[in-house]
Amino acid sequence: MNLLVEGVQTGTSEKIEWTIDQAEEMHNDLWSRAVDIAAQQPTPISALFVQSLNDVFDIHETRITVGINYRLPGIVWLTLYGLAVLSLGLGGYEIGLTSNRKLILAGFLTAVAFSVVILLEIALDRPDQHVATITQAAMLDTQEDIQRSMQSQP
Repeated sequence: MNLLVEGVQTGTSEKIEWTIDQAEEMHNDLWSRAVDIAAQQPTPISALFVQSLNDVFDIHETRITVGINYRLPGIVWLTLYGLAVLSLGLGGYEIGLTSNRKLILAGFLTAVAFSVVILLEIALDRPDQHVATITQAAMLDTQEDIQRSMQSQP
């Protein structure tokens, strides 16, 4: 788990891909060992272990799918930019027609608001670029719990 946390927190796109590959190799190794144990000792504990591993693999796949594979399609970005340009252009045209200098500040604030919304969408759509970092607190807490339980066992 330490591998995943470090890979996401400090890694570039290439480092994250390498980390995912390493994690999947560990998953395959764990799965083959779990299957061997379950075949040799078909007990409720071994069944729970296999089920727990399956849950871990499902959570890992969900994190990868949502965090890396889900992206807004290009047509959505094109539509967002087009609407922003159209809205700001029409606002500027209206300011020019009315010759009201008070509306210039409103037009500027509207442009800033559109820019901030688009930048936030970009940050949320691209978590691997570290613009808006997603906390790894849950992974770190789980890692600490595992380490504490390992230290408390004789």
